[in-house]
Amino acid sequence: MLFAVVVSAALNSMVVARTGYALLIPQLTAFYSWSYAEAGATITFLMIGIAIGTPVAGALADRHGPRIVLLPLVAVAGLMLMLLSKSGGSLSIFYGGHLPIGLTSITR
Repeated sequence: MLFAVVVSAALNSMVVARTGYALLIPQLTAFYSWSYAEAGATITFLMIGIAIGTPVAGALADRHGPRIVLLPLVAVAGLMLMLLSKSGGSLSIFYGGHLPIGLTSITR
């Protein structure tokens, strides 16, 4: 569980989401037999979630404090990553799982 939370926090950073994700696409295409377009579309869902979630999470962190907001967000992202590991190659589950991960994104 701790490993999933740490990985979640790492993947939630904007730097990894924008640059490091491209390193995973060849592995996704090889492992799940997806096309590059299908694997690359996951970043789109992640970025949509980030675009929606960051302002909301930031406003909540300003109002209630970052610790109160960040802890549940990291836990939700970790749970979503654990669920994604059980997706079995389903694109709809994989796409649907990246949106909530993006929603839990917050940058400072």
